Amino acid sequence: METARIISLVRLVVEDLICSGVEPKTLEQQIFGPLDGERRGRISPGTGKDRGEFWLPDEGSRVCLNPVERTLFRLFLAHPEGIPADGLPLHWQELVEIYAEESCFDDKPLRDNAMLSLCEESKTVFYATVSRIKKKFVAVTGKRSAEAYIICRDARGVYRTRAVL
Repeated sequence: METARIISLVRLVVEDLICSGVEPKTLEQQIFGPLDGERRGRISPGTGKDRGEFWLPDEGSRVCLNPVERTLFRLFLAHPEGIPADGLPLHWQELVEIYAEESCFDDKPLRDNAMLSLCEESKTVFYATVSRIKKKFVAVTGKRSAEAYIICRDARGVYRTRAVL
């Protein structure tokens, strides 16, 4: 009975918003879009001006990530089961390969140093990179929507994202 009353009230509010000029598609995306579960996106390929932009069709927006951020984000996209922070060095080869695609540097030792800093025992660069990624998604999508994309740590200390390509 309570649920029916709430639904009726929500419908009235939606009708008022539409009458006020809010597009139904906007309402659908912002209010009735998926709140939990995975969200789809894609990373722009190539070397053009949109290189490194993560397109979010569900949100109608995009997030620009630097090469290290893209590398880390792509690693977590490839591992939906998650990775503990201490387990990052176990994915060294994969990190190096992704960064070679994302970086504009041809110098392998320079690229390797960037990945070494990400895998350091202190995890300072790792935590900072995860934080920057989160900040960029929140700035573009808002805190609530960003939860579906950002890299989060669960209760077991495993980091993962629910976003998919």
